[in-house]
Order: sequence, then C-alpha cells, then structure tokens
Amino acid sequence: MKVNREQTPKLLNGFDPRWWGVVEKPSRYIGGEIGSVVKETAEARIALVFPDLYDIAMSNLGLMILYEIVNDHPEWAAERAYAPAPDMEGLLRERGVRLGSLETGRPLCDFDAVGVTLQYDLCATNLLMMLDVGGVPLTAAERSTGDPIVIGGGPVVFNPEPWVDFFDLFALGDGEEMTVEIMRVLEQANREGWDRKSRLQRLKKIEGVMDPRDWSYELLPDGRIGAVQPLTERLQASRSFLSDLENAPYITRPVVPYASTTFDRYCVEISRGCTRGCKFCYAGMIYRSVRERSPKKVAELMEQGLAHSGFSEISLSSLSAGDYRHPELLLSGLERRFGGIDLSLSFPSMRVGTLSGEKLGHIAELKRHSSFTLAPEAGTQRLRDLINKPDQEEEILAQCAEVFASGQEAVKLYFMIGLPSETDEDLQGIVDLAAKIRNTGRKHGKRPRVTVSVSTFVPKPHTPFQWVEQLGSDEVRRRQRLLRDAFARLKIEFRWHDDRLSWLEGVFSRGDRRLGGAVLAAYRRGARFDGWGEYYDQALWKAAFAQVGLSAEDYFRARDLDEPLPWDYIDAGPTREFMRKEFKKVSAAAPKVTEDCRDGPCLNCGVQSPHEHCHHLPSDQPVVQAPLAFYPTVGQASPSASKGIGDVVAVQLTIQGAMRFLSQQERAVTLMRAVRRAG
Repeated sequence: MKVNREQTPKLLNGFDPRWWGVVEKPSRYIGGEIGSVVKETAEARIALVFPDLYDIAMSNLGLMILYEIVNDHPEWAAERAYAPAPDMEGLLRERGVRLGSLETGRPLCDFDAVGVTLQYDLCATNLLMMLDVGGVPLTAAERSTGDPIVIGGGPVVFNPEPWVDFFDLFALGDGEEMTVEIMRVLEQANREGWDRKSRLQRLKKIEGVMDPRDWSYELLPDGRIGAVQPLTERLQASRSFLSDLENAPYITRPVVPYASTTFDRYCVEISRGCTRGCKFCYAGMIYRSVRERSPKKVAELMEQGLAHSGFSEISLSSLSAGDYRHPELLLSGLERRFGGIDLSLSFPSMRVGTLSGEKLGHIAELKRHSSFTLAPEAGTQRLRDLINKPDQEEEILAQCAEVFASGQEAVKLYFMIGLPSETDEDLQGIVDLAAKIRNTGRKHGKRPRVTVSVSTFVPKPHTPFQWVEQLGSDEVRRRQRLLRDAFARLKIEFRWHDDRLSWLEGVFSRGDRRLGGAVLAAYRRGARFDGWGEYYDQALWKAAFAQVGLSAEDYFRARDLDEPLPWDYIDAGPTREFMRKEFKKVSAAAPKVTEDCRDGPCLNCGVQSPHEHCHHLPSDQPVVQAPLAFYPTVGQASPSASKGIGDVVAVQLTIQGAMRFLSQQERAVTLMRAVRRAG
C-alpha cells in the first residue's frame, strides 16, 4: 500500500495532460491528494461514488469514513469517483476515455462493486452519466457476469423506489460495519470464483443490505398503489445500526483536497441521531437513536486530523450539537486545548435554549468569525408547536441576546415555508421575529447583521408528515414574494430556495418505481446536475414525465393515513404506528407537543428493539490538556522561530507536473497546509 504524502499527483488513466488547460478547475480531476491511498494489488476493490462535483463530494463525511475503513484493510482497496463537470464529460466522450477513479484511473466497470452515496434526491441523472461514461450498464437488468455490483447507500435510500432500476442492491443505515461485511463477501467471492447471482444472494444476507425487487405492489388506475407484498420470507428490510460511536472507526488521515470544497475543513462527528422529534425531519427519524463520542475522543480525533491534514478550520458535526450531553466539558476542554492556536472551530445551527452564556464564551474564543446560526423553522408559536419545535419567542430572543453579548455581530436564521396549515400570518411572524432579533442586537450596542434563509418544505417518507400535501410552485412563489418584499422594506438580507428544485425533489422524495423510466428519459434528453439552478431544466423534466405517462403534481397530493405507501417494506426504525400517532397530534388550533425521550419517558417509537438500550452515550471523559506543538499560537511566530534560525526563511519552490494547473489560490492553500503538517 502506498499513501500519498507530498509527491506530485498521478494523472487519471488515459488523460492527456493537455486537457488540464482546457477544462474548468482541473484540480477536480488531478487526484493524488495528501492522504489518498493507492494500492497496486487488492483482493477486493470498490469504487466509492458520489454523483456530484468534486467540490461537493469531498465534503461528504460518510463516504470518507468508508474510504478509510476499507483502505485500512491490507487486502482491500477503495477508490473515489465523482461526477465530471459537463466540459470534462464532453472530453471523455469525445476521446473515448472511460471515467475512472482518482486514485488509479481504473474505469468504474473494472471494480468488483460500485458503492454510490445518495445524499440528496436530485442526483439521478448524474448517476446515470457516471455509470454510462464509466462503462457500466445503466440498469440492473442489463448487467451480467463481469459487471460490478452497484450498491446504493446514504439517507435517500430509505425510499429506494425511484432508484430501483439502476441499482442491484441497497445498503440501509450506518455503513461502518455493513461495508466491512460487504468487502468480506466480495473478497471471498473473488477467491472462490462465485457467479453474479451467488454474490447478490450472499450480499443480501448482510444486515441492512436489500433488494426492493423482493417486494411488489399493484399500481392502481388512480395512481395509488395496492398493498406491498413480500416475494420472499423477508417481511421488511431493516437498517444497519451502529450502537457504539465512541469506538467506531473514523477519519484520522483525511484526504486533503487541492480544490476548494463546500466544507473546506476537518470535520468531527460528535454525535449521531436525534430524538427531538421534529415532525418534518427525515434525518431525525432514520438516524434514531442518539449516540455520542466523549469529549476526550473528540479532542483525540481533532488532534490526529489536524496533524495529518494541515487544515485551519475544524467543525463539529451533529444533528443537534446543542444537545450534546457534556457541552461544558467539551467546549472548555477544546478551548484549553485549541483556543490559543491559529485555528477556527465552526458549529452547525444550534437549538434555541441549548447555549448558556458560558458556552457562548467558549465558542467565541474558538471561533474566528462573528456569525451564529439558529433555526426556528417557523415564525409563530402555533406553527412551531405543530412541527414539534416549540421554542418560545422569549427564549429565541434571550438566546440571541446572549449571542450578541458574547461578541457575535451576525445571526443567520433558517425557516421553512409551506408547512402544513401555514397562513400569511405565520409568514408575517417570520418577518416580525427577524426584526425583533435585529432590535435585540442594537440594544447590545451592536450593528447586527441578520440574514434570513427560507427553504420550501418537502414532505419526506418515514416522518409524521409523510402523508401531507406539498405546496404547489405558484403558491410557493407567492409566499416567497411576500417575504422578499417585507424584508426589502426592513433592509434585512433575505435568501430563498429555488422553487423549481423543490418541485423535482417533491416528486422523488415520495416517488415510486415508475420514476425510473422518467429518469432515463430525462437523462437521454440531456439532464445533468439537476440540483444546480444553472443546469436544471424544468421543461425537459416535464417532457420526460409526459413521455412515460406521469404527472409530477400527482406526487404532491396528501395521502390517506391507511393508504399503502411504496416504502412500507422499509424498517427505518420508528414504526408506522408511531408516525400515525404523531401525525394525529397535529391540530391547527392546538397542536400537542411531544417531548424528547432523552429526558422524558420512552415514546415507544420502535427503535428500542432489537437494541437493548435506546441511547448510547459514553462516560464524561475530560479533554486532555496537552498543547498542540505543531500549530502556531495566535499572534505569535511558529515555535521554530525562537530557535536561533532567524525570522526569515527563504524557500525555493518548483511547480511542475499536474500541479502547474492549480490556481494561485489553490497553490497558496496547499503550501500553507504543508507548512502546518511539517510543524
């Protein structure tokens, strides 16, 4: 095994170096990044695919965890492949070159398996493009002996129906343990010469691995479906569940990109799962229950990740970071360990009421910028209670007052429109709340910068809102205009989501297997990067739906509580009966709030079986306070500067090979990270 450190990157298989001068952002394709792993021989190989640009894909935490797990095994190899931009796709097709991995250039068709992370709904045509250019038949029905087994994973696959045609298997749930079992089967299959059918049958015995074709349902004339029927002894497909996050493998030798990425930092997952019970929240349901890493483990991972990467920023990943069980221990320990060095720590949006003034003080010391994010989601108390996010306005304003008092100058607010029973009064509540928050900042002597971001609610499967109607595009645009005009008068920055993308997301979110034909039709008409507004073509998609006899708007309708749903055969953790009870609590006049089972009684949601304990929380191990020797302290010279060497160091830098095609900014960032790694 060879781990790339500081050497010149290796070019992709078959790529002419002259290509780098004609494509946008060649750093997406160069490969050979620090921390990437190249194995000349392996008993089993898997291509880890993310069907979007390198800029987005390299920030996907789950894929990079699996990359390190597989490559830590001496006999296995994991290689990465991401979607080429349209200019590179054109070159690949024009020159007859198959899409290969960043590590070795091996074409996708030459792997034992292709594991695809489906993080969001709008990447179907990108997936088909990658399979097509990579030499893999587009549909499972077309694949035969010698073709890789295509496996879908990630949050989207808890409704695999729209994707059935294109995947051989799906992997539900946490991937750490499941991926190890998949690789063991592939290694054994290669060693013993199994045929394709035997491989598929054996893989389906792994917990979490399933094939939707093992269930069927009748399509009724009105577009609904009949009862979902199992075709084997397996009544439901269950997820893989990682109970021990504390001792789970994690990224300690991150791949360090040359190109700038969406989240250009080292990320530490401090917890997984959430039991707050927000009725709209897909992740909060499918990732139940709560598992955490101890403060000590978090700090250890941070130190290892920094030492191997040279990143200047770290983020803490969690669905609800403010609910972490030992926040004071974590934040005070991190401040002592990392607060004095030239490093920034970023946080996700925080839950109202979870941050005391002391916590904010620690955060202010660790952050190097003055922005704070809160997600009230709705503008009125009635609607916040209805979605089970019952933050009181007084609590929100008090939280913002503490934020401004801690030295922060900007607050970002996230809301949704289109929630069930929403009225114009609820929309005005968003405007009023933002204005009150700005006034709160002014009372603290600040010049507050309040930014309001509004997304469109899309009902998700396996949530209590899976039965509700989705708002049509015309009404979405009307509500966006109402907010845009109101915020323009107040001179508060307002951002909104493209309603066209929500339209397509709504189709796939609760779609069925009929959508496969529409995806193929759209792909053949030229659809690509449908999650990008500049590439998305709604007229093309409407034509594709019409071509296969479907109406997109049919998927927006409300569902009856007893109506069979296409994803009924998936056991995502919480039961359908629990979802039904939660849905019935919704009342436009007096919605009933469900408390968090971490602090209250068990809600009998279904996830406690077969797992002995619902929540898996480690002991409160303190953060070790040893200083980090390899990062300079804030406002001071590097430790080496005090050793008599001198304050100025002359460095001769030669840029050659593929590195010549990095931009000036990319070269500067690469050099700074190398200096940090060197200490």
